Amino acid sequence: LLPASHFGPAFRCSPRLKFYATADSSFIWPGRCHCNPGWEIPVASPAKLVNFYPKYRIWNNPLCRYIRKKISGITSGIKKPKPTSLRLAVSIFLIIFLLFSWDCQTPYVDPTGTYELENETRNLMEDPIGYSGIIQVRTQKSNQIVMTFMVNKGAPSYNSGSFTDTLAYQFNRAIYVNPELDPSCKITFSFTNRGVTVKQETENYNCGCGFGHAVVADGYFRRISSDEPELKDPLTGQKFDN
Repeated sequence: LLPASHFGPAFRCSPRLKFYATADSSFIWPGRCHCNPGWEIPVASPAKLVNFYPKYRIWNNPLCRYIRKKISGITSGIKKPKPTSLRLAVSIFLIIFLLFSWDCQTPYVDPTGTYELENETRNLMEDPIGYSGIIQVRTQKSNQIVMTFMVNKGAPSYNSGSFTDTLAYQFNRAIYVNPELDPSCKITFSFTNRGVTVKQETENYNCGCGFGHAVVADGYFRRISSDEPELKDPLTGQKFDN
């Protein structure tokens, strides 16, 4: 849409005059236009415009030639855009490709089973020295699991940390938080077919996540069974109802 004022003082037209240009259509003006003395272009006079990209070819009367001179500078270098349908098709293809690539790189791991903490321990007068732990997981949905978790520091303090909770399970990971006891608590469980890596984050590791003094949940838990476990309370050993 080009206003008549764009073409300078040598081009005197009605204030209502505006030009509309589209590919393979025409210039249209709602009034008589006076370009130079003796040049009058009536309303019905067509001025056909073709080859909108990349060059303008305008003819039929002096007004069109004048317009061509004025707009040739501002239209040079304009490239014809790709069709919207083509851009949309390319975008959809890329999204599908990325989704399939992600699926190929991270196949779903069924976390159901029992896991035991791998850690160096030794016995002192039949008392275990060093961390021990166990995780039980039952899958409720493909994106939801029930987990029981327990770690124990062993002798002499036997301080421990435990929980039972229903967690979201996405991209082979589950995250436990405890905003009531420790808003800064976050424990991430990253599953593979062989085990689960546990990473605890908290502001104060002496009492983080509501665990016993200086109990930290970090470690690698090896899968010792892929069977659906009989869930038990980590502290009491009492079985949960199905």
